[in-house]
Amino acid sequence: MLILEIFLLIFLIITGFYLIFAQMFKNVLAEFKDFNEQNIVEIKNSGEYSICFVGTKYVKHHNSFKSELYNISNNVNFNFRKILFKPRLIYKNEIAIESYKVFIPTEGKYQLKLNGFENLKFYSSMLISERIFRNPINSSKVFILIKESINVKKILIGLFLIFISFALLYDVLFIVKDF
Repeated sequence: MLILEIFLLIFLIITGFYLIFAQMFKNVLAEFKDFNEQNIVEIKNSGEYSICFVGTKYVKHHNSFKSELYNISNNVNFNFRKILFKPRLIYKNEIAIESYKVFIPTEGKYQLKLNGFENLKFYSSMLISERIFRNPINSSKVFILIKESINVKKILIGLFLIFISFALLYDVLFIVKDF
């Protein structure tokens, strides 16, 4: 029985860490520092994709900001939607925040269109008290990534599995101690 619990413990820890790290290192499709009309992204698989702002920890959204991917071959627009839980990641030693998502059903070449980008405000802190007293970051220091979207559910499941494995480890240690 003890060997089965130890095997289950190892399986849960490996699965939990795999779920978390597999989400954190999703494929980056494009990086844009210059926001002109030639922002072309080639998408090879259908799925959820996101816009990440790199170089900022907080983005104050404005209703006039609209982002869309325009399919060049089909002449179809896909509008991005705002994300409720904004996962953070590290890209080239900079913090990035995933802010908008879109589901793309077909592969192909897409053009990224950003309207109202100048109305977004970028801050170096998530704390409201610091944002009040500090000036926003210059938008020229912030650049955009288009990448596969992070699935927050899988990260939460991975954390839950790790939590359960530590509870099981605690139980196993006290069972061995009683012998």
